[in-house]
Amino acid sequence: IGTVETASPLTVRISPQILLPADVLNLTETVCYKKVDLTHTHIDSRSGTTTPGLSSGVTVNGAAGDNTPAAPYTVINRDLAAGDKVVMLRAMGGQQYIILSKVVS
Repeated sequence: IGTVETASPLTVRISPQILLPADVLNLTETVCYKKVDLTHTHIDSRSGTTTPGLSSGVTVNGAAGDNTPAAPYTVINRDLAAGDKVVMLRAMGGQQYIILSKVVS
């Protein structure tokens, strides 16, 4: 387990003496920023009309949806930030480290 010291450039501390630089760190998808677009349309099979899937009154990320062109989204994974604890796997005889996941307490 390590602690993210800085997010950009990414550095992770694994002991008081060892700070790993970005060039030895490999990230899995679960620790990379990811968001999902929630906009979609509904097609009425009887009339053939389409309507937006999100309308006013719908809550998206804590705010009401309003059918604006800016796509509402939800964040699945946020970027690593200073202070995050991470689970890592040492690879290639300690030459590389794979960050598998964030530790949630």
